[in-house]
Parts: sequence; C-alpha cells; structure tokens
Amino acid sequence: MFVLDLGSGGLLGQVIGSPTFWAMISALGTIVTLLFIFIQIKGARNTSAFEYVRDENDRFESQEVRSARSRLARHLLMHASQFDRFENEADEVLGYFEDFGLLVENGLTTVDYVWNEKGYWIVRYWAALQAYIKWARVEYDDPTYFDMFERLHDKIVRQELVERDAKTAAKKGDVNRSERDSEGKENRVLHLTGNEIREFLQDELQLQVDLMIPKDLERITEVEKFCFEPGTAYPASTFEKGCRNDQCTILVARVGGEIVGYVMGYARNGKGEVDSLAVEPGYRGLGVGRRLCETLIDAFRAEGVHECVLEVASSNGRAISLYKRVGFGVIKSLPGYYGDGGDGYLMGKGP
Repeated sequence: MFVLDLGSGGLLGQVIGSPTFWAMISALGTIVTLLFIFIQIKGARNTSAFEYVRDENDRFESQEVRSARSRLARHLLMHASQFDRFENEADEVLGYFEDFGLLVENGLTTVDYVWNEKGYWIVRYWAALQAYIKWARVEYDDPTYFDMFERLHDKIVRQELVERDAKTAAKKGDVNRSERDSEGKENRVLHLTGNEIREFLQDELQLQVDLMIPKDLERITEVEKFCFEPGTAYPASTFEKGCRNDQCTILVARVGGEIVGYVMGYARNGKGEVDSLAVEPGYRGLGVGRRLCETLIDAFRAEGVHECVLEVASSNGRAISLYKRVGFGVIKSLPGYYGDGGDGYLMGKGP
C-alpha cells in the first residue's frame, strides 16, 4: 500500500513547509486576481466607451447643443469673419468633436465608427470653422487649440476618400483602381464650395415654418413691434382674429426653436393675398422671409388658389427684392397709398 507522508519528514511536507512554496502560491493568486481585474476593467472600459459615444450622439441632438449649432450657423452666415462674436458657440460645438477625437486617439472607438456617425458634420464644420481655429490659436497663443478635432478631421477625410475611391472603382469594374487612387491619399483634401458650406449652415440653422398656434401670439406681437413703427404695427387682436378666420393663414418661422418671423395671408374669391410679413432684424438675410413666402404660396396652392397679390412700400427695397425672388412682379404703382403719404406698389404672382 502506498502511504502519502504529510509529516515534516516527507518530501511533500518539506515542500509545503517551504516559505518559497507559499510565496509562489501567493504570487499565483495575485496573477489570477490581476488577470480577473484586467478582464473586468477591459470589459467595463469598452462598455463605458460605448455608452459614452451613445450619450454623445444623444447630446448632439439635445436642445442645448442644437441651439448652439443654430446660433453658430446664424453668426457664420452673417458675421463669418467676426470671430469674437461667436466664440462661445464655436467652442461648444468644436468641443463636442474634440471629445470624439480624444476617443479615437485613445483607441476607445474607431475612425470608421465616427466617420459613419459624424463624418458629414466633421468635414463641414472644419471647412466652416478652420479660419476661426487659426485665429483662436494665435489669439490665445496655443497651437494645440482643438488639435484633436483637426487630427480627427484628417482621419475622417482619408476614410472618406478611400470610400469614394472604392465606389468609383466598383462602378467602373476596376478592382485595382481603389488602391491606385488611394496611394498618397494623405496629401489629398476634400474641397467644399462656398455654396456647399452655406447650404450646410442653412440646414444647421434649423429653420422651421409652422402654422401659428394660440401660444405663439405673444411672441408674434413682439416680432411685429420689432419690425414696424408704432401706429403701423398690428395689435395682438389682429392676429387673434386671423386665427379664428378660416380664410386666413398665419405661419411662424422658428430658428433654433425660437420664433423670429411670421407671414399672414388670406385666400379670398380664388385669389391669395400676402397681408403682412415680418422677420426680426437679427435674422434677416438668412432666407427666413423667402421660406415664409414660399410656404404660404404652397398653402394657397393646396387650397386651389394660384394667383397671389400684395402691397409693398416703394421705398422698401429689401422686401421688393425678396418678393421678386419668389416670383412676384410689379403690377402698378400706388401713389400716396400709405397713411404717411408714402407710395407703394401692387405686386402679383400668377399660376
């Protein structure tokens, strides 16, 4: 019979009793514990990164960031070279993409993922804000100002060019073309025209035109007072009556959720009439008035009305230019038409 001697005189007893043995056991336990912790941390790190990216996507569409994007777009469309006027908005939007750049640099997410999710905005915001970033680096004597965003942009551009080359090659049936075209791609850039950047900023402005609802009355009255002199501005009662009149359509323009203009018109006897149009001074030149006019005309058409008229002061060159852009022409002059003795024009638009 084999007997295992665990006594101090046996071999096993000597091993177990050795300080080296227990040191080895302790070390092994430490290694196993560290391995377990590493696995847990790695999993948590990946989960946290995923959750962070998801939260950042949600933040981009939050009212706070959407408002910042809208304000920034307005400044860029109107005061593109006056950098100090939109520092806060620019830094908030750029900071959002700077965070994504840090995620990519630290391997917490991939360029491919960011390209799919935010490549469109990254390329266009770089084009729109590149001059601002250069100014800020000099102004604050910091050459690394939004450096992570610039690096991210460069990576996104390379990804975009590779994808474009692959699509071109696939269309032409040249499987090797993509590789040939991608050689030296680090020296290639995406060129956006001024019109493309402006169209992007118009989208970021988040201009919406909706039917007026009763709770809009106070704000519309404020806009009216901003735009017309006392005595000529419509009182709130005019808009209240319009809301109750089936022949009247009142549309409001919202930028970043705030009402900045309105248009009121009537459809009577098969003919439409633009009664009043107002856009806050700080939002003129952004296409707000044109969108309001076009939407009102579309509403008239939906009611079967295809002819439209309006009266405008002959001295109001901005309004006349707007109406001409949407298809109105001068029908006749209206001498002394306005209460202050000012002349006007009757303008019309056919089917």
